[in-house]
Amino acid sequence: MKSMLRRLGAGPTAADLKVLADQGYDNLGKFLDKTLFQQAVAPRLKKRMVDEFEKIKAGC
Repeated sequence: MKSMLRRLGAGPTAADLKVLADQGYDNLGKFLDKTLFQQAVAPRLKKRMVDEFEKIKAGC
């Protein structure tokens, strides 16, 4: 977590890991589990979505 803060330049770079753990930020997987952060779409699904969008744009 500390290296992530340093790389992103967000928050204090001398973050206390105990404070992060006390606030529930020590487990990144658990933290991201219930969030709405955008994640990459599988390439196959992305192609289907783009193809469908192109059909809509073409008026089909």
